[in-house]
Amino acid sequence: MTARWRTPVAIVLLVILTAVLWALLNSNQRRGLLDPRSPAPSGSMALAELLRAEGVTVDVADTAEQAAAALADPDATLLVAYGEYLGPFQIDKLPAGGQVVLIQPSDEALAHYAPGLAPGDGLDVKDRDPKCSLAAAVAAGEARMGGAGYHLSPGTGAGVAVTCYGEGGNAPLVQLAGDETSPVVVLGSGSALTNEYLGRDGNAALAMNLLGASPRLVWYLPTLGELLASSGLAERKSLWQLVPSGWKWAILQVLLAGALFALWRARRLGPVVTEPLPVVVRAAEATEGRARLYRKVRATDRAADALRAGARDRLAPMVGLTAASDPHAVVGAVATRTGRSTQDIGALLYGAAPASDQALVKLADDLDSLTREVRRL
Repeated sequence: MTARWRTPVAIVLLVILTAVLWALLNSNQRRGLLDPRSPAPSGSMALAELLRAEGVTVDVADTAEQAAAALADPDATLLVAYGEYLGPFQIDKLPAGGQVVLIQPSDEALAHYAPGLAPGDGLDVKDRDPKCSLAAAVAAGEARMGGAGYHLSPGTGAGVAVTCYGEGGNAPLVQLAGDETSPVVVLGSGSALTNEYLGRDGNAALAMNLLGASPRLVWYLPTLGELLASSGLAERKSLWQLVPSGWKWAILQVLLAGALFALWRARRLGPVVTEPLPVVVRAAEATEGRARLYRKVRATDRAADALRAGARDRLAPMVGLTAASDPHAVVGAVATRTGRSTQDIGALLYGAAPASDQALVKLADDLDSLTREVRRL
């Protein structure tokens, strides 16, 4: 491998390794969201513990069969955390009974549990006033609501509907209560139920009032895999999931071997190597040679600028300044130190270019005299 290919190959291997690790660490981005067992900010362990402290039994169900078994008590409340993953198969498995709370339900779930309720425009998730007569919302007051919005279609016979926290005809919280059915609550967002926002405003009061009305709460967490399996479809797998386990270890070993090979072939950093210079040129000779070049091209202005710049670099530290200080400050400080006038110092350090070689030599002598004078004082 040539030297020019070492760096690109190392970079490509590093990018591939980073992508593989990222895919492994982020294989399930929704893990913990609205999960009553998760202490993460997006989880809901705090709400589950509050409900248990109030005497409510909280059962967690990961499948429709588990939720159906836990709903043996007809007075139990069913909470569907991921309503968008609730399909006809899961709905048929779940028995009719007590109150149902749906968070962002799918169209099938909305048509089954809340007929006549239609999805509307989305709403910003923020702190909102209830603006309704629902007892749970009135007791909670301002709460973090938003997300999906819903409205009731006219003439659908959906029973009594109460919309809360809405704007523009769309509401993120709707309660439907028919004459022969238990209440159904539809939420456009579960943000108020999470650990991160539960302790703010009236979020805890609203969550407790909605979910703590019954002695038992079944917390159902449907998944996309369950929805696809119930629909007769296989869950879409990533490219890494399709690779056999033996090949995964082989790929990782190849990547590791490639990284080690790149490091082995890369340029090694060792101690500084000293080499003898082919020619040693004394500083005085270099200065004299440069002066001859200036004289040959008659560049007295360039030579004068070099002499003055060197003098300023030597004088500035002596008077407590730096080489980058303002010219007026340098002139004033040197004049104060020597007792000369600022006009003389300014003409000497920043004046016009000499007109002849004799004037250039005199300028050099004057600058040397000024430097010695300041150094002595």
